[in-house]
Amino acid sequence: MKTLLKVLAGLAALFVVLVVVLYLARNAIATAVVRAAAGRALGVPVAVEAVELDFFDGRATVRGLEVSNPNGFKSPLALKAGEATVNLSSESTSSAVVVDLVGVRDVGIWLEQKGTTNNVSAIIDGLKSGEDAAAAKTAPKSSGPQVSLLIRKLLLERVAVHASESTGLVGDAIPVAVTLDRLEINDIRTNASGEGLAEQVTSKVFEATMAAVVQQAGGKLPAAIGQGVMDSAKAAGTALQGATQAVGEAGKAVGDAFKGLGDALGSKKK
Repeated sequence: MKTLLKVLAGLAALFVVLVVVLYLARNAIATAVVRAAAGRALGVPVAVEAVELDFFDGRATVRGLEVSNPNGFKSPLALKAGEATVNLSSESTSSAVVVDLVGVRDVGIWLEQKGTTNNVSAIIDGLKSGEDAAAAKTAPKSSGPQVSLLIRKLLLERVAVHASESTGLVGDAIPVAVTLDRLEINDIRTNASGEGLAEQVTSKVFEATMAAVVQQAGGKLPAAIGQGVMDSAKAAGTALQGATQAVGEAGKAVGDAFKGLGDALGSKKK
């Protein structure tokens, strides 16, 4: 009996040590998971400096995020962010994940038109084709329970947009720089299997960010870039209907991101 008690005590002590080690290593583990999930979702290399988890407040903070461009584009990056914070709602359940806020600060975005396509459209198109291929591959078997996702607010602050159009000729279009102080998108929704939830969060945040940035700064960007990004976002099913975007101190509501888009872009081409 004494031997059995010693064995049980040893196993209990080992379990406690394991839990402590995993807790202390949670940020390193989360950093590796975020890098892998974001890279799989976007189909391009993703670098993350660090991820910090706060289990008690239901918060995760990502620092030093960098999303690389697809091959063939001049700029090494499509997007970077100094810090991104995700606040999970206490309303979340195993079948419905609710995120109160995704806040992204010190954002840099590079939009590059090359021929008939651009870097952001290429990433979004890759997201859609990747989802279709995965769905077809896993159709005969279940890939986990379906989980609904609601992001109540996506808030971007201090956004610098750099756009360029390459024609391959001497005297390419001069690069355009646009600064947005604040941009807000509400009620982003999607569904995913439990095992694909991280990828869905990544893809929907990326799609919504790019579509909203182009919608807000569209008048100052090359028309081909704006048209291409919005067409890709609509094809991917980005849910921006009813979104509110607030920019700068004025904080004016823009309304539905897709309403009147065709007319708006058409008028800019004239």
